Amino acid sequence: MIFANTIYPVMTGIILVIATICIDLFTDIRLFYKKKKVNHTRGALLRLIGLIPAVYFMGWLSIPMIGFWYMVLFNGIYNIFIGKRWEFVGVTARLDVIQRKHPWLKYVKYIGLILSTILYILL
Repeated sequence: MIFANTIYPVMTGIILVIATICIDLFTDIRLFYKKKKVNHTRGALLRLIGLIPAVYFMGWLSIPMIGFWYMVLFNGIYNIFIGKRWEFVGVTARLDVIQRKHPWLKYVKYIGLILSTILYILL
């Protein structure tokens, strides 16, 4: 019974993260094909609506893990849908500009993803 009390909230959090990524991908890809600009501030606020409950279910230690997974999965899948390589870095978002200025950050996000996931599992 202890296992059931811990796995269901985590699974609920994961489902919320996946749903948020899917909705975010749908809206951004739709705008891309309509040749309209993405409002990144509005998008960030809408993401929080899905991710805050996910953190509630998964615990505060999940914040870095969710952030890194979200960044890697969203950017990679979005890039594939718009015909770019997985690791392509855009030009419009603030994070894209920072990553273009400091290319080594590409590796930091994957290292952060691995370390935050390991720490979340262990703690």
